[in-house]
Amino acid sequence: MSDWTDNSDPLALDFDPAAVERKPSSFDPLPGGDYPFTISKIEAKKTKDQQSIQAVVELTVDDGDFKGRKVWTRLTMKTIRTDEKGVQMAQIGERQISELLDACGVAGKSLSPCIGCQIIGKVKIRPAANGYDASNDVAAFKPRAGAAVVRPSASPSPAPASSKPGFMGRK
Repeated sequence: MSDWTDNSDPLALDFDPAAVERKPSSFDPLPGGDYPFTISKIEAKKTKDQQSIQAVVELTVDDGDFKGRKVWTRLTMKTIRTDEKGVQMAQIGERQISELLDACGVAGKSLSPCIGCQIIGKVKIRPAANGYDASNDVAAFKPRAGAAVVRPSASPSPAPASSKPGFMGRK
């Protein structure tokens, strides 16, 4: 049996660590730019402060050096937050949601048909702040050339009116 260790240092390496090609870890943010994504999952979740409902969209990179990496973005669906003038602060989320529906070729009032849709997402890096590491934001969505267009099979029927106040029913 041959001895393959250096007896003078049992932790000695037989390769040069500086010469090893390193890939970004899955915890590092993606570099900014346009990426081909498939929408893997969408969930509606209340924010920690219970003031808004957001669509949490999970996107999976389909191609390139970062194939398989996931990015999440939060799109405000409903909110009771208002600015100092009393104007509801949902316009940004509404614009982003409309853009996502357009990128998927989906008409209607549900994000469900977007799951599985292939799109292009414009990724930006959000700098580290307030104790959080740098992360990614998806700033824009656009259709992907040659991607299958998702269409709902039938228009969803409107939800029945309820006399009970819902999330947005605060007075």
